[in-house]
This record gives sequence, C-alpha cells and structure tokens, in this order.
Amino acid sequence: QLDYLENMPVMLNRLANSEIEARATPRGVLDIVGCVACGFVWNRCFDPDKVLYDLNYENDQTHSYAFRQHLQSIAAKVLAAVSADDVTEIVEVGCGQAVFLRTVASEAGPQLRRAVGFDPAFRSQDGLVDKRIQVFKDFFDEGTVKLLESSPSLVITRHTIEHVADP
Repeated sequence: QLDYLENMPVMLNRLANSEIEARATPRGVLDIVGCVACGFVWNRCFDPDKVLYDLNYENDQTHSYAFRQHLQSIAAKVLAAVSADDVTEIVEVGCGQAVFLRTVASEAGPQLRRAVGFDPAFRSQDGLVDKRIQVFKDFFDEGTVKLLESSPSLVITRHTIEHVADP
C-alpha cells in the first residue's frame, strides 16, 4: 500500500458555479496500491458511480504553447506508426473536445480517412469543421464500438487510464 486517504474529492477539473457547489463535490477513498511486478499504480477504491463527466468537466490544456507543441509532436509520432501509403482511421478514447484529433487530422492531410472520438464530456460538434472527424458523447465500450464504420488503424488513449475503474 502506497497511500490511503478518506474523504477525498473524486474528480479534478470540474467547474463549480458556486462555493456551495464546490464544497458539495462527491468524495471517496483514495487507496493507492502498486504492482511490484509491472509497476502499475492505481486506486483500488475507485468508484465510477461517483464520477460524472458532463458539461462542467474541463481539462483543456491547450492555452499553453508548450502543450500545443507537445500535441503536434505526439500527432507526428502517432502518424509515423502507420505507413504513409496507407489510409488511416483513428479512434481516440477519451478525446475531450477533440483537440488532439484535430491536430492529427491537420498533420495527416490526405493520409487520414476518418478520426473518431469518444468522450462523455464532449460539448459540441460545432468546432469540428473537418468532416473526417466525428465525436460520440459517450464512453467507448462494447456497445459504442458498433458505431465505428470499420476497424481502425490505431486506437489512441491519452490521459484517460486514471478514469478507468478496472484497467
């Protein structure tokens, strides 16, 4: 056991409309454990029923020039993982507001056929001017995988593993 704390807020990045709302945030147990064989660390008391991804969830980091540069660098690495001669279809699990999908689409040019994102906190299709990008306001699971038109070339997940009950 690495750490154990009770009465901890269960979510970061939630915008509250008042101090009362902020103080009423759901709380739970943080029981950090780690695997001595592989080094993976997780909260064994994670309770997905206390976590709400809605319009008040905000984790945008793209106001930072350094983070935007990081996204471009990762997009280039992702695209380098597939042959430049192949048309690529990408799925991003936990895509937020699709900033990374838009970055990949910009970097890929005609190499990208389709980019699909899944995120229950996604707000609006309005910013998706590139018709190759589509986002579903939902979790990616056995039910929503049926929304894909074909098997993707790549499945991407960034900054999401800590939001999964049983990784």
